[in-house]
Amino acid sequence: MKHNPYSAGAFLVLGLVLLFIAYQALVVVPQNQINQEISQTKLKLDAVKLAESVKKTDYHRCLNSAFKAYSLDWDSQCFLAGEKADCSLKPYQYTEIEIRHTANQSTCLTIYTAK
Repeated sequence: MKHNPYSAGAFLVLGLVLLFIAYQALVVVPQNQINQEISQTKLKLDAVKLAESVKKTDYHRCLNSAFKAYSLDWDSQCFLAGEKADCSLKPYQYTEIEIRHTANQSTCLTIYTAK
């Protein structure tokens, strides 16, 4: 029997092709799936961070609005007492203002935690 010099080369090429296919199936494809899952997880995390940032911004806007209302109430009470804005008020003059301000702050917190 003659020895075919090409048969060893054919087996070598076939073996390399099978190794390549196995590598693709066992390494490359799963790694691509893992990378895709990581990307999706990062996108979800970014969306959560953005939502939290929006909540905090809304909360701070609400607190700023509550403080503006508090300042206007205070200055109005000063005006009614014949004083300039940002005056010193007596407890009976500012108690209602403080109660409203605390209620407004509580409302902001309730809204912020409910979102």
